[in-house]
Amino acid sequence: MATRIIPLISPADTKIVGILLRDGSLCSVSFTYDRELMQSVVELEGSPQSSPAKESGETVYVDDAGQKWFASDVEYHSITNAPC
Repeated sequence: MATRIIPLISPADTKIVGILLRDGSLCSVSFTYDRELMQSVVELEGSPQSSPAKESGETVYVDDAGQKWFASDVEYHSITNAPC
């Protein structure tokens, strides 16, 4: 099976703790990637009452230091640095 869960890490190699929601709260996520199909899925955990926030048109992740990161940067870095 080519699909697997990949831990999200920022381009600074810090752990991503969640996705920023429009109400300012954070929500944990699960990120899966299929290398054969080159397709990813982000699942919000729990039942958040708010939708993901956008900055410059992109979803925003937050790391364990409180730094914000664009989703495209985090997901690319996480995929390309994940162990095979």
